Amino acid sequence: MKLIGDPVGIYRDHAGNVAFAEELGLIAVYAVVSSDNEWDQFEWGHYMKVRREAEANPDDPKLAARLSRSRHWRDGYLRWGRATMGFGVYVFRLPGGAN
Repeated sequence: MKLIGDPVGIYRDHAGNVAFAEELGLIAVYAVVSSDNEWDQFEWGHYMKVRREAEANPDDPKLAARLSRSRHWRDGYLRWGRATMGFGVYVFRLPGGAN
């Protein structure tokens, strides 16, 4: 994925994450993914934090560059974010362990 700088194909979807762990011999106990609202709160919270820092320090070139990168990320998020990213929490156990 060019936007985040990682090779295409290294990430899995929700079902793929569970299947991958089970292929390794783990037993899925629980799995949940973030809602669109939770993901929006995370993305916009990050963007606004960077923006506030840059506005409070307009002469800091590092913060200006950080804001530029954050805007670029935000634009990618608005185009593809919900379809390609999110948070997931997975709980697995080893075979033979307690349920």
